[in-house]
Amino acid sequence: MAVSQRRRRTLTWVALASSVAIVSAGCASNFVEISTTQLQGHWTNASGASLDFNADRTFTSTRLERSGLDPFFCADLDDATAGSWAFWVPSGSPGGFVPEDIDNPADRGDGVTVLFEGIHCALSLNTYGDPEEPTMCLVGDPDSTCSSSEEFHRRDQPAVSRSR
Repeated sequence: MAVSQRRRRTLTWVALASSVAIVSAGCASNFVEISTTQLQGHWTNASGASLDFNADRTFTSTRLERSGLDPFFCADLDDATAGSWAFWVPSGSPGGFVPEDIDNPADRGDGVTVLFEGIHCALSLNTYGDPEEPTMCLVGDPDSTCSSSEEFHRRDQPAVSRSR
């Protein structure tokens, strides 16, 4: 199966499985839209996990098993080291979001989905806080939130806990 077909299927599955998470979690946080430029770079959390987002829609990760995410959502998270990413964009329905169209990528979005190579796992990162210095939270369960040690911040920005 071609990579784009596999990615399209995974994104469709993620859209169905995660739509409720995005809408439900929206009640608890002030989501912000971020651009590709804001996303690009090295993001870390106080637990030692990191994500590096590239302009070509790829990413690498280290120590995501320390991210605070329940292993139920990604059983092989310790093997998850690289993959592709996509923005979440408005679906046209009130409060609804879908992954961007891979044939016409978005230059900004209200969250990010990471699709791992080699394992069947896709996770979402909610973006919230200050639009100029956004914070990201890796989520699997719509009822969970990030503690200050689990929040991802750009490396060139101070890791300041924001109350939500």
